Amino acid sequence: MSQDHTPSPDPQPSEPSPSVAPVSPKATAKSPPKASTLQQVKQFLQTARSVATTLGSTAVQLGKQVRAAWNVIQPKVQRGWEAILPKIRGILPQAWNNRLTDRMMTSGAIALSVLLFWLTISLLFPGRPTVAKTPPAGVVARAPKPAFAPAKLTAIQNQLVEAAEPYAPALTESGLEAPKLIDWVRVNSSKEQLRVQMGDGWYGLDSAQQDQLANELWKRSLKLKFSQLELIDAAGKQLARSPVVGAKMVVLRRQLQLNLSAGL
Repeated sequence: MSQDHTPSPDPQPSEPSPSVAPVSPKATAKSPPKASTLQQVKQFLQTARSVATTLGSTAVQLGKQVRAAWNVIQPKVQRGWEAILPKIRGILPQAWNNRLTDRMMTSGAIALSVLLFWLTISLLFPGRPTVAKTPPAGVVARAPKPAFAPAKLTAIQNQLVEAAEPYAPALTESGLEAPKLIDWVRVNSSKEQLRVQMGDGWYGLDSAQQDQLANELWKRSLKLKFSQLELIDAAGKQLARSPVVGAKMVVLRRQLQLNLSAGL
């Protein structure tokens, strides 16, 4: 019996499978997280609280020690002062003893002790000498104030002469032919001072007129922004000056004093 042998078909080549690129895993690892700002603030507050607690306890202990030491020393100091006080009263005049109470003398002794302690510390531990600072490069030092211009000085002198004009008739009545109250005015801008040389008419005024004239010039000087005023005569003698305390000029010279001994 014959068998049919059917030829098997040729195997067809298999299609190549499409290549797939491998997926690379993304890097997901992160650096370890740092301490948050809130944790840092908490740590700082804890540290500050511990420091404050330590300082507070130390201050309390120090205060207790100082108080205990003072409680020991205070009776001895008081007994010593009570023993010295009668001796001090024996040296002082009776009028002072009547006015000064024990409490006043004790307060004065404490103030004197503090002053002596401060002076001793200042002498034993002097401060560092101050060194004049030079301006850095590129910085221009401030120039000193310029001198008064002649026109401005003339304006100041005219205002003072104007303030003195009401007193000229008094000189005419006294018999002076050429009454002159102000000769010249000088300005010291660094001291804010006016220096006025008065004429011979100053000595022709009575005391009340001299006071009024000096105070009028003083008021005018203050309006001109000068805090000091000095009046002199032709010989350079000081006639009046501005007050250190108060609001009125201090008149020092009212009459012309002749030097008769030079002609003898």
